[in-house]
Amino acid sequence: MSGLEQVAAAAGVMTNPRENRWKPHTAAGPLHRHVDGGIDVGLRGTLEDWDRSADLSSIDVPTLVIGATHDTMDPAHMRWMADQLPRGTYVHCPEGSHLAQYDDPDHYFRGLIDYLTALA
Repeated sequence: MSGLEQVAAAAGVMTNPRENRWKPHTAAGPLHRHVDGGIDVGLRGTLEDWDRSADLSSIDVPTLVIGATHDTMDPAHMRWMADQLPRGTYVHCPEGSHLAQYDDPDHYFRGLIDYLTALA
């Protein structure tokens, strides 16, 4: 059993991507609480208003941005970020969460392989 499977089993969450895909209700549910106490990362204090989005247009290296339908990170914003990068590419995982490489491997790895192949 992998480390992820052990943590998920301890939290009572199934991790077989064919039986129970990660969804917001599981990502924010028992596994999330087990791993980090259910506390989402947020900016406070001096970083609360820190915004570097205007700098994206100056990043001139090939950059892959991956978004997923069931991620807590808004896929529309991820697509927007890729569009701001001069050499940005966006891959969307329609059945994925924040662990899209695990719960939507077909889209994730096809997008990654296509991206890397195009760079060669």
